[in-house]
Amino acid sequence: MIHATESENRVGVQMTIKAILLPVTGQRQGPTAIEAGFYLAKKFTAHVSGLHVLPDPGAAVPYVSEGMSGDMIQQICNVAEKEGIARSKRAETLFNEIREAQGIPLINAPGDGQSVTASWKMLQGQEDLVIAAQSRNADITVISQPGGNLGEEYITVLEGVLFQSGRPTLIIPRTKYSDFGGTVAIGWNGSVQASRAVAAAMPLLEKSNKVVVMQAGTSGSMPQLCVSRWRRKRSRRRCCRRRWMPGRT
Repeated sequence: MIHATESENRVGVQMTIKAILLPVTGQRQGPTAIEAGFYLAKKFTAHVSGLHVLPDPGAAVPYVSEGMSGDMIQQICNVAEKEGIARSKRAETLFNEIREAQGIPLINAPGDGQSVTASWKMLQGQEDLVIAAQSRNADITVISQPGGNLGEEYITVLEGVLFQSGRPTLIIPRTKYSDFGGTVAIGWNGSVQASRAVAAAMPLLEKSNKVVVMQAGTSGSMPQLCVSRWRRKRSRRRCCRRRWMPGRT
């Protein structure tokens, strides 16, 4: 699912995918989103930047009460630091296991765009703010659907990417899949937001086999620019269909 943010409604969006941000939490996260990130990179010969955010141990102590000694505070920080390091190791291990299975080399920085590559970095700070800031430098961020083993704090991370990055976001379901992008559905209501979302998804639309535009009620005309560009890229045997949905948007 491609989401266009509010910032994208005020500025233009790119028409290619060469830099993919892939946040990895280490919270018993499944491999689905990571596999999707590398799958997308192979489609567009892109670079994947794996990212893990190491929390500040001091954030584990939101306030200091009168009954807490300095030793108690230090103990809390030590436990938080130990847990954070363990999470970062799990995240890096999972990322590299999938990367190696895909046969993608690890480099220090994005390459020349002529081959699929990957890099890994770890930053410290507030997870949602750091990931949102890093997303602004990517063509697209691939992130897992919340729920399952991911805690409630992961929803804050997702919302940060959606509403603070200003870049497209691809949300991957937790369930296993064999392929994606063959058939693309557009939820169209004629709004500026829908227009920007279609523009952000154009690289995926141009590589798809079928596009289904779904509208509800009187929600504006069909995105003709999207359809015409897609048809020029695909053969006439493949079609772009329009489906009216009953009720309101």
